[in-house]
Amino acid sequence: MREVNGKLVCESLAEVIDPRRTALLVVDVQNDYCAPGGALEREGGDISMTRAVVPNVIRMVDAARRHGVKVVWIQQTSLPGGASDSPAWIYMKRRNGLHADRCVDGTWGQRFVDGLRPEGDEPVIKKHRSSGFVGTNLDLVLRSNRIESTVVIGVMTEGCVESTARDAAFSDYYVVLTSDCMASDVLAWHEASLLTMGGRHDIVPGREIIQFWETATATVVAAPAVLAPSPVSVG
Repeated sequence: MREVNGKLVCESLAEVIDPRRTALLVVDVQNDYCAPGGALEREGGDISMTRAVVPNVIRMVDAARRHGVKVVWIQQTSLPGGASDSPAWIYMKRRNGLHADRCVDGTWGQRFVDGLRPEGDEPVIKKHRSSGFVGTNLDLVLRSNRIESTVVIGVMTEGCVESTARDAAFSDYYVVLTSDCMASDVLAWHEASLLTMGGRHDIVPGREIIQFWETATATVVAAPAVLAPSPVSVG
């Protein structure tokens, strides 16, 4: 850490993703985007990349739990009957070829894919727009748990992942992204997003982040205990 204008600032990736200050944001790894028979596939989209990234996401979630990193689930949600869709939002979705309802609250399509389920008190943040911060309590949950850094993973890279990462940065969180734990249905959009975001944020493979967490945990475990002073006899 280094002091800049009276503020302590992280100087390394290891400091940024210290398990004590970090949350793993799992964005939209849901059936409608990643599973056969989901809305994306029914609309003719290519789910090969979003489906293939699921095992990497599972490994990241498991590692976060082992090393005391807060796991926060971000879940795209549409209210039935389009109650959460404004005219501008409908226009944007149709412009991008999204004709069918996706992730309608309470449906199979809204659920997280097999192998990914919130455990214990892990919070689930339902969102109605691309960013996990817009119209949600995500910022409150992170600050309530003294989170300063976010590792963002999930789908779609150029959409909800990038939007959530940008708003995390604008909300004064450190942001780290994983090159192998994000995916899109269009490879060119995925690569373009990584190129753009790489100019502002750390983008590293998930295995490297896990190695940092393992080292941090081992360091804490190996730290010598501080012994209380022996009582002093008087008289």
